Amino acid sequence: MAIPHVLKADGQVLAAERTAFGDRILGAHHCSSLHGQLRRNPPPRRSARPCFATTQHEYEEACGAVFGRLAAVTERLTDRRYLMGDTITEADIRLFTTLVRFDAVYHGHFKCNLYKLVENPVLWGYARDLYQTPGFGDTVDFDHIKRHYYPVHTGVNPNGITPLGPDLAAWLTPHHREELGGRPFGDDTPPGPVPAAEEVPAAGRP
Repeated sequence: MAIPHVLKADGQVLAAERTAFGDRILGAHHCSSLHGQLRRNPPPRRSARPCFATTQHEYEEACGAVFGRLAAVTERLTDRRYLMGDTITEADIRLFTTLVRFDAVYHGHFKCNLYKLVENPVLWGYARDLYQTPGFGDTVDFDHIKRHYYPVHTGVNPNGITPLGPDLAAWLTPHHREELGGRPFGDDTPPGPVPAAEEVPAAGRP
């Protein structure tokens, strides 16, 4: 899988949205008050809309909406390590799945090109912080992400060409977000290593 999913022991996908994983595994702080904050401060969604716009106005409106939400979460993350405070919650998982794809797919393929993720110091640091957290980067296959999008959307990429970039090495560079404090998993324990049979191939990781 290209991004983290919530799985049962038998490999069945539970959901990409809200599950007990968000409430239990990601800390006791994921409670009703945080759900209220999440509703008031939702992570960016529908980032693909600019790609499928059929008029200039529709494209500009959709692109503006994406970057408007990015501006809002940038402001929120300037002085806090995670979206809801000091601990990873479901909101961070949702935002991560957008950010980890951003430069590889959304910036070029989806025409969300007002700026790249690496050009936003706050979001780039936040994304690297999560990527380097157990359970995040060790489950991301960048090669699979690109091969999922570029050859599939023949309406916007008729030749199915998949780009070589971006360079992935920077995902492992220091982010310094730990200086904001916080405990990623709260009172819970981080996930263990990815099983050998599920490790991301070399082509899909830094």
